[in-house]
Amino acid sequence: MFHQSKIDFTKWIFVIGIILFIAELLFFNGEALFFLMMMIFCVYIGRKRMPKKSGLLLFWIGIIGGVLSFFNMFTFRLLLFAVFIYFIFHYVQNKQVAAKKSPKIEEADPILSQEETFSKTPLFQNRLFGTQRTEEQIYRWNDVNIQTGIGDTVIDLNYTILPKGEAVIVIRKLIGNIEIIVPYELEVSVHHSGFIGSYSIFDYSEPNVWNETIRYESKNYHESAQKVKIITSITFGRIEVKRT
Repeated sequence: MFHQSKIDFTKWIFVIGIILFIAELLFFNGEALFFLMMMIFCVYIGRKRMPKKSGLLLFWIGIIGGVLSFFNMFTFRLLLFAVFIYFIFHYVQNKQVAAKKSPKIEEADPILSQEETFSKTPLFQNRLFGTQRTEEQIYRWNDVNIQTGIGDTVIDLNYTILPKGEAVIVIRKLIGNIEIIVPYELEVSVHHSGFIGSYSIFDYSEPNVWNETIRYESKNYHESAQKVKIITSITFGRIEVKRT
């Protein structure tokens, strides 16, 4: 299932990229279209003449020229800039919200601080790149609140004991997938915001999401003594919440 989500994500990126670049080539950048056609012609002739030196030369001229033309297009730079600004905006916004909610900590007496200070090791860290997942063995639960760049996040709640009350999972992701596995007896609330991608929340799924916000709440969520609130935001990717 999670492998399928990666395929869906790649398909979306490919389709949207093709549409935008074709639109620019046909309506706004005729010179780039002509140059790109020349590079394609060079690649074609080069392949025909391989393994001759002239064939190799034409082939690589076409490849390098085509790549440089691709990177030089306005649509590519616009998408890259928009994604970067979106990530920075959300990162700064989350930091400001966290700072407002954080209580002021007064300096404690040095002697008392040695007795009363404690720390918790977070399950995940903020990362720009990389996949993070919970251990496939018993682990101590701590609420999750992270921002990540590119990569997948997998949380399996079957290997931990949640405290009484409401456990919280907050994940904001630029590109990638989120998979959360919850026990059958656990009540769940999901608030998800996705720009491009898909979602699968128990019996509810949508393969094509475009700038949507969805909410799900299990039947006895408010009355339950033990529950988990899941808040996620993904620019490009998929969320999957399932029971095992």
